[in-house]
Amino acid sequence: GYLQGTSSSDGEGIDVWRGSLPEGRLDAVVCTVDIRKRDAEIKLLLGCTAAEKLTICDFHQSAVTAAIVSSQ
Repeated sequence: GYLQGTSSSDGEGIDVWRGSLPEGRLDAVVCTVDIRKRDAEIKLLLGCTAAEKLTICDFHQSAVTAAIVSSQ
């Protein structure tokens, strides 16, 4: 989903990933860069396990995009 009332570089709301942990607190931030679009974005991770954080980061990795995750 996305965070209402916000705007990222693509003009849409800031992306939010909701994990499986019962607490919906902010666990991490993923920073992505897309060289094809010349675009960089942040994604907020709420209530994510360590495995979910890695899965989300891997999801954003491709030949033209890179992602890193920063956790508390």
